[in-house]
Amino acid sequence: MKIKISYLIFMLLPFAVTGAAFIFMPDEVPMHYGIDFTVDRWGSKFELLVIPAVFTVLALVMLLLSKLADKAESESKNNEKIVLITGLVILIIENIINLVILYAAYNRVTDLKSLPIDFVSLIMVLFGVVFIIIGNIMPKARLNSIVGFRTPWTMKNETVWKKNQLFAGALSMIVGVLIVVGSLFFFKGFAALFYTLGLLIVMMAADIAYSYFVMKRNKASEE
Repeated sequence: MKIKISYLIFMLLPFAVTGAAFIFMPDEVPMHYGIDFTVDRWGSKFELLVIPAVFTVLALVMLLLSKLADKAESESKNNEKIVLITGLVILIIENIINLVILYAAYNRVTDLKSLPIDFVSLIMVLFGVVFIIIGNIMPKARLNSIVGFRTPWTMKNETVWKKNQLFAGALSMIVGVLIVVGSLFFFKGFAALFYTLGLLIVMMAADIAYSYFVMKRNKASEE
């Protein structure tokens, strides 16, 4: 119940914060930045409500997934909790992003590179935090078609599923830490983005290879 209450609070908070910010916000604010991080479109401050609206839609999708995960699991509510915790973490991060956007709008920032912290690096750091938390709770996921790391091999065998969730969870936490450290201290802008994408590709390939390896070894042990 506490998780659901916190979830609803952080789902509605961007609307409340954005609404309060309207009192101080100039009528025209930067609404879009180009690939060079400089503003290329200005718009009404009321367009800022689009961002909380998008966040709310994503939050509602996560709520729907949590209900589907709960229905798919008869013995406990592990999968529902995993979806809700993941969604809550994402909501907290979305609230941080919304604050940065409001800051840029209020100060009429024309170049995101002038922000106190590199915007892309900030997003990647928050992205890394998500992977650290997901990696910590992933091993608790029960066999299902909604939550956890799924491949054709993990979906057919409970043992393969459990081993792969442990491996994928540990690897996710390692990758999350690497993303956070790299984006904080070594990479800025698009370099941080490409660094993160590279790590995710390696992680996905390793998870798929491991699930296939575990499946083959498990099959050989049964014969």
